Amino acid sequence: MPRSDYEGKDQIRKWISDVTPKHNKILDIAVGEGTYLNLFKGLENLQGCEWYGIEIWEPWVPKYKLNEIYDQFYLQDVRTFDYSKVGQTDITFAGDVIEHMKKEEALKLVNNLLEISDNLYLSIPIIYMPQGADEGNPYEVHVKPDWSHEEVMESFPKIQGYWGGPKIGVYHLKR
Repeated sequence: MPRSDYEGKDQIRKWISDVTPKHNKILDIAVGEGTYLNLFKGLENLQGCEWYGIEIWEPWVPKYKLNEIYDQFYLQDVRTFDYSKVGQTDITFAGDVIEHMKKEEALKLVNNLLEISDNLYLSIPIIYMPQGADEGNPYEVHVKPDWSHEEVMESFPKIQGYWGGPKIGVYHLKR
C-alpha cells in the first residue's frame, strides 16, 4: 500500500530531531504517498533541506502529486537508481521498502544508501507479514515477508539504534 504503518514513526521523529543537516538534503525512497515528507518536512531542524523522492509506480505520481511535493522527484526503481544524482544526504528514509525485494537486493540497496547517507532510517515488518499487490501495483508484493529483528540485526552491521513494536521494527544506521 502507498502508506506506511504509523508504528515506529515517533521514534524516527526523535532520532531525526537530533540531526544537524550539513548537506541540506533528505532522500525518501519508494515514497508511496509521501508519508515521511508529510510527517517530517515541517520539523524545525529540517527547514531549508531539499527533499528528493524516488517511486517506481507511475500511477501514484499524479494521484499523490509526487512531482509537486518533492523538490526533486524520480520515477525509477530504487534498486537500479544512480544515487550520484542526489549526492550526499543528511537523512535517507527507506520505510517499508526492503520486504518488497529479495534479501540480496535489500543488502545491496542498503549498502548503496549508506554510501551517500549520513543517517539511514529503515522501517520494516519484523513479523511474518505477507502482502499482495495493492491498487494494481505489483511492487507492493512482499517478496520477503519474513524478516525478523534478529535477521535485520545480523544483516545490517551499521545499526546504531533500534525500536521495535508488535509488527514493525525501525532501525537507525550510520555510514
